[in-house]
Amino acid sequence: MRKRLVMQKILAVVLAAVMMLGMSNMAVFAEGTDKAAVTLTKGNVTKDYDSVAAAVAAVQDGETATITLNQNFTGPGIIVGKGNIIQNITIDLNRHTWEITNPTVGSTGTETNGMQLLKGNTVYLKNGVITSKAAKLLIQNYCNLTIDNVKLSGADNLTQLIVSNNNGKTIIKGNSKITAAKNGKAFDADKWGSYDGGDVYLEDGTINGDINATNGGKVTVFSGEVNGNIVAYNYTYGGFENETPMISVSGGTINGDIQAEDNGSIKIEDGIVKGSVKVEGTKANISISGGAFSTKPDDSFIDSSKVVVKYTKSKADDVYYIGTEEKIQESLVNVKSGDSVEVYQGDLELKNMPEGVTVGNKGNGEVKVNNQTVSKGQDFTVAAATETKKPAVKQPTYKQTSTRKIKVSWWRKKAADGFVIYAKAGKGKYKKIKTVGKKKSTTVTVKAGYSYKFKVKAYKNVKKNGKTVRKYWKAYKAMGKNGKKNVKITYKNISGYRGYVIYMKVGKGSYKKVKTTTKGGTITYTKTKAKVGKSYKFKLKGYKIVKGKKVYTTIKAKKA
Repeated sequence: MRKRLVMQKILAVVLAAVMMLGMSNMAVFAEGTDKAAVTLTKGNVTKDYDSVAAAVAAVQDGETATITLNQNFTGPGIIVGKGNIIQNITIDLNRHTWEITNPTVGSTGTETNGMQLLKGNTVYLKNGVITSKAAKLLIQNYCNLTIDNVKLSGADNLTQLIVSNNNGKTIIKGNSKITAAKNGKAFDADKWGSYDGGDVYLEDGTINGDINATNGGKVTVFSGEVNGNIVAYNYTYGGFENETPMISVSGGTINGDIQAEDNGSIKIEDGIVKGSVKVEGTKANISISGGAFSTKPDDSFIDSSKVVVKYTKSKADDVYYIGTEEKIQESLVNVKSGDSVEVYQGDLELKNMPEGVTVGNKGNGEVKVNNQTVSKGQDFTVAAATETKKPAVKQPTYKQTSTRKIKVSWWRKKAADGFVIYAKAGKGKYKKIKTVGKKKSTTVTVKAGYSYKFKVKAYKNVKKNGKTVRKYWKAYKAMGKNGKKNVKITYKNISGYRGYVIYMKVGKGSYKKVKTTTKGGTITYTKTKAKVGKSYKFKLKGYKIVKGKKVYTTIKAKKA
């Protein structure tokens, strides 16, 4: 069991009904102006105050208000909800810095907080910097709190926690940055006393320091970067050591270790984990269904229905990918010659792998590479393509554009130098009608009153006995009305959302989800074995995380 320093809670179990706190009433003005430190706005009414604390005290029970900093400000801490009132307060730092000084606040006998945000209230902090050289705990939170584009920090060897969350919901977003002081922690989600426990959502931002979920607290990482360790554990206090602290990771980058101890439970669904993943104790639990890992997690943590691979890239560290077959295929789209992929668990089919890529089947699943089966315990290296192994034309199609003209289209391999088009009228024989260069389609003129079929033969110019001759590939026939083909949809320059979903509709049917991805830019989807004559329609939706839930929006994007 690793040695832990269990932090003594800053607040007493019972809040005093009335907390006597002396506030400084000294007016603070910007140099060379008579502008007050802060402005309080309630509805259409504004009023200036000398301090944030004075403005908070002016918000009455049940009121909603905005407090705006007019300059960099140095002043005492605040209590929201003092005297059992309910306040809904937005503090707009307005791109300024608020340095919290003495007197700090808190429950009677523990007045060491920069902010004390009491249960039942709502606080929104945005757009600036909050720091303190006086507070042992910068923000003690019991309310519903949003931290939006705010930098939070404390004093080394003094500030033990930047944000401690014991009740309500806390959302961190908008490129916020929480930086732990030396020998302190960035934030926690804890449960103690009569409170329900903190419930923290990291939607965006940078966390410099450790994150803890303890005694029933909950932390969810959707995105952002964590430069520290994430730990779920228990400590002895009031029977809450039997509660399950829970951490969920569904995105973002974790540059430290993830560990579950005691009754701790951790679920990893996606994201990048560069440290180790481990448990301590028999009751702790970790489950992994997706993500990218620098170190392979223990097999007992991994969902048995998922695919597990190790990707080794030239001159780069190994990456272990875990997820569905579709997700793994997306993760390996940029594999290059000289790279290797080892499949440890699950079935995986990789198509269009370039030459020089080695794929090993280290598990018990069915593994295929470019239609080549890789036997269990064996490796397969993709060989260089040859003219005889890979045809240059496949699945040609034709479309009548008028009574006398038909457009013939085909898939083209770059190695081909040209194509010969053949046509057959009725029950006759195929005859050569046209030779074209490096094209993908051509229009031919036909006789009215006949049904036509076509085939395309590709050739490459090669040197033989000092002369240039044509080397032909196998000819492929154009498919008829009941044939099958691929339908590909491409959306370009897509951005602004946490993730994207492509829906497809066949004929008069309803739209169904066919692909989900978190990568923007160019998004593609290919419907294989589509039936000629059927109509296929697609639409793209993007989603954002709003208060912990996915909210979808249809994207009116141009299709390439």
